[in-house]
Amino acid sequence: MLLLPGWALMSINQYWKRWDTLQRWFLALSLGVATYPVIYYLTRTIFPGVRIGFWKIISLLIISCIVILWQFGKYYREQFRIAPLDLCTVGLLILILLIRFIIADKHPYLAGDDSLHHTLLTEITSRTGILPQTLKPYFDTPLDHYHLGLYSLTAPLRLLTGIRSDQALLWMSQFLNGIAGIGTYLILSKLVTKKAAIGGLALIGLFSVFPNFYVNWGRFTQLSGQVVLLPAAIMYWEHLEELKQQNTGQKKREFDWAAVFLIAFIVGATCFLHFRVAVLLLPLLISIAFIVVINKDTNKSQYTRCLLHSFVILFIVFLVISPALIPGLKAYIATRTPYDVSEQFSNEKLSDLWYYSKGDSTTNQLSENSKWLYLVCFTGILLSLFDAKVKSLGIIMLIWLLTFLATMYIYLTNINLITTMNRTAILLALYMPMSIGFGLFVHFIEKLEPERYFGNRLLLIIPLILCVYWATEARINEYWAEQEYMTDADFDAMLWIKTQTPADAVFAANTGFLGKTQPFGTDAGYWIPYYADRASTTLTLLSSLNETEDSMNIERARKVSELYSNPDSISELCRLGVDYLYSATKPPVNFQDFPIEQILAQPGTKLIYEEQGVQIVRLCE
Repeated sequence: MLLLPGWALMSINQYWKRWDTLQRWFLALSLGVATYPVIYYLTRTIFPGVRIGFWKIISLLIISCIVILWQFGKYYREQFRIAPLDLCTVGLLILILLIRFIIADKHPYLAGDDSLHHTLLTEITSRTGILPQTLKPYFDTPLDHYHLGLYSLTAPLRLLTGIRSDQALLWMSQFLNGIAGIGTYLILSKLVTKKAAIGGLALIGLFSVFPNFYVNWGRFTQLSGQVVLLPAAIMYWEHLEELKQQNTGQKKREFDWAAVFLIAFIVGATCFLHFRVAVLLLPLLISIAFIVVINKDTNKSQYTRCLLHSFVILFIVFLVISPALIPGLKAYIATRTPYDVSEQFSNEKLSDLWYYSKGDSTTNQLSENSKWLYLVCFTGILLSLFDAKVKSLGIIMLIWLLTFLATMYIYLTNINLITTMNRTAILLALYMPMSIGFGLFVHFIEKLEPERYFGNRLLLIIPLILCVYWATEARINEYWAEQEYMTDADFDAMLWIKTQTPADAVFAANTGFLGKTQPFGTDAGYWIPYYADRASTTLTLLSSLNETEDSMNIERARKVSELYSNPDSISELCRLGVDYLYSATKPPVNFQDFPIEQILAQPGTKLIYEEQGVQIVRLCE
């Protein structure tokens, strides 16, 4: 599904010849990931009446096969000439993927609050064959400035395999998690050494808690964008170096449209997958252009070529993403601009909001626990400044880290419009520059030639194997079971709901509030819209995009919250059209559970289902 279109793109003007064997495979995989969001978004814009279903995806794969056979017929042997060290990389990547798949197999129900709307959007996209404008038929939430690229990957997987949307989301996201380090490998293997590249890949896949921990939150859209971010950066870097190497005295060469197109293609896909991740990519590309091009070795002709190609790439990217970017920016500005003068002079500052000033406590703690690892990575970046071969890479990583820092603390300006990301999002993305730093640290150790100081290589290999074993155990066991609400008992109960209750029934579910207009579920009842196909009083975390404090959905959720202290409010719920109440097998963690006995003592209520800890109460006669 991913490699075929990726290899087909690599065949354009024999672009693959610029890379060694394993780099080609990793780039083909990256371009394959980029293919689907570009196709889905452009189809929605240019051919809004076209629907992408099973046969269109099969057609894409068949066409890709034909292109590959046509372009690589006499070169196919070159794509399998893998060096011994490359076998180590392949083995490491298989281990990393195996860890992710073990987690998916052991925990088949998605964890985290974000996972619900990801599943619903996968379901909608696979059913309709187009990226949706709203969350209908589940909710009325508009999606003008929400990134939808992930669902162009999960929906085709569902169509091709026939599995449920939640399973397509789980397995695709775990696969993306497993290949999150290939961009780091591409940069380090191209600019440093293969051993350094293996080190960077190992950091992301084994030694770092992120991105493996993303599965506990359903942080899948950010992940998907970050998978193609670093491949986009190294493709741009390589292209600039190629332009600089062109001899000014030789006959004028044709414009390199193949490279320009592919770079614009993958940068555009990064935007489609997650616009805020693209905010991190932009300063990286600018840093690369500045460091690589603006130096004493670059003459005027080379400078002009690099500048021209860069502007063409930027123009194509803007042209491709503008149908999604322009309405997205309008919606973004509308939600971040004060509605009236009194609001402009409100005493509430961004620095007073925990979302920006503190962020998620679990992310903060995990990052704090990883500070020793980050220190090693940062040391690698600093050491690179004293090595002429990798100095440019070290400087670029320092600049990129400064942009991370600036983005994290830009909320202190109290300018809502430019505060694009919060502390949590930045900490979760920090593994990218740190993996480059770790690879540079490995490069420094490599230069010391440690085998000279150890008579037997086993003295180096045995500790390394033990570290890999420890890291593998740590990654598999860091799954956060508290965030996995659903159980088999809940699944059975929701199948019962689907057949035994009216289609327009509304269920009350255990509720927490992330914000004034973000009532989310705290147990398996949160998943009723997907598994039972019934309305619920909880909403997705996207609800703040359209809900107001006085809307009926928010009023319902507030009334459900009152049940914990005042079961008499059931009559109000009945007035608001809530018919049933759902209490799951696993009780909410850090939140209140429904007082079922007190609720059943109220007139008109009746327990209509009780199996394996699941209780369903009819609230209204």
